Amino acid sequence: MLKKIIFIQSITIIILACLLYYQIKLNQNSQISLPIVSEKITNNSAKATKKILVIGNSITLNKTYEHWWGYWGMAASSRDKDYVHVLANKIAQNYNVKLDIMNFYHWELNDKDRNQILDMLNKALDKKPDYIVIQLGDNIVKPQGQNLDTDYDLLVKYIKNKTSKSQIVIVGNFWRNRTVDKIKHRVCINNQIRCVYLNRIQADKYKAAMGSIVKGDDNKEHQIDYISVSNHPNDEAMNYIANKIYFSLY
Repeated sequence: MLKKIIFIQSITIIILACLLYYQIKLNQNSQISLPIVSEKITNNSAKATKKILVIGNSITLNKTYEHWWGYWGMAASSRDKDYVHVLANKIAQNYNVKLDIMNFYHWELNDKDRNQILDMLNKALDKKPDYIVIQLGDNIVKPQGQNLDTDYDLLVKYIKNKTSKSQIVIVGNFWRNRTVDKIKHRVCINNQIRCVYLNRIQADKYKAAMGSIVKGDDNKEHQIDYISVSNHPNDEAMNYIANKIYFSLY
């Protein structure tokens, strides 16, 4: 009888452990499964359409929370002022535009299994974008020993294999990190794609200052009151980034 009880308890523990494991995996997936933001910009005089995919971190797209009020690139003063929308509107001068935006900063942080989450790009890549912008690397403070060189190369190769005809551009770091920028440079050379560098705007005057005004999705004005938000690009820097990308494509 005692053996039977011990057996049942053991089976129960195993089942509970399995349930806990899958719950943890579910929570991890829910954290990295951020939705793709899709938008259209119609140019009534244009006959052709360009599809744009931008994959980045909070500079590209950030959800609203206590210290941030718009679902766009932090810390542009409004949606149309972030680099993604400035870029898309430039392209929309000659084309209709279909724009997809992804926050993929978990790729930056998961240095031990970055390559295990690449399939999360498939939904966007399956649309076969004409242009793909990769803005990743700013949240990697110490790239040494984190396989970044190999992982960045695999990221680009994965994207190229899915979208062989896309023009791909890698954006250099906004927050200065020469090691990461050198890795990006090597990846661009190895994969014959373009890389734009942000050296000229890696200064405090190109960051959004504390107290800067942001017009949020709620249509109200808010003041930046959090230091990590204020360290993001201001409107001038966002415009610079957009122009650098635009002129690399044309």
